[in-house]
Amino acid sequence: MSCTSPGADTRLLYLPKGRWYNFWDDELETGGKEIEVDAPVDTMPLFVKEGSVIPNYPKMQYVGEIPITELTLHIYFTKTVQTSHIYEDAGDYYGYRNGQFNIKKFVVTLKRGVFKIFQTVSGNFEPSYAHYKIILHGVPENINEFEVDGKTHRITKRYSHLGVIKFKATANFKEISLKV
Repeated sequence: MSCTSPGADTRLLYLPKGRWYNFWDDELETGGKEIEVDAPVDTMPLFVKEGSVIPNYPKMQYVGEIPITELTLHIYFTKTVQTSHIYEDAGDYYGYRNGQFNIKKFVVTLKRGVFKIFQTVSGNFEPSYAHYKIILHGVPENINEFEVDGKTHRITKRYSHLGVIKFKATANFKEISLKV
């Protein structure tokens, strides 16, 4: 069935240059061209640029419904240098007008066989969480350990054949590194 026919379950879309991860299955696509992707009626095609850092907050019906004790960061492996920013404030008042906010900058890079994630924070907002749950996508299979601010940790579990690993890090980390 054609991508444009009624009832079609695929779509043509253009991916800009670069490498892109399919959000739903972590398959890697090369951009700069049109691709045909599965697009059933209940799943929107969604691609994430390599090197992106995507925060995932808990579901809430309103700001402050539940305390945020851990922020999940989805980080996508890259062979280039990519920068992401996260803006944070309380979300329930005008404290940002008085400087009560943070801008977190993440730089993701691969140099000389070492994949690194750097974090810098500017601002003086104190978030309610003290830890990140890190989910790394597209990590090469041969990685068995990682470092957070110079302290070595073992990878104990992998979550798919596509190189997804999960671990925790303090929310104030400066550098995470993995030898690839």
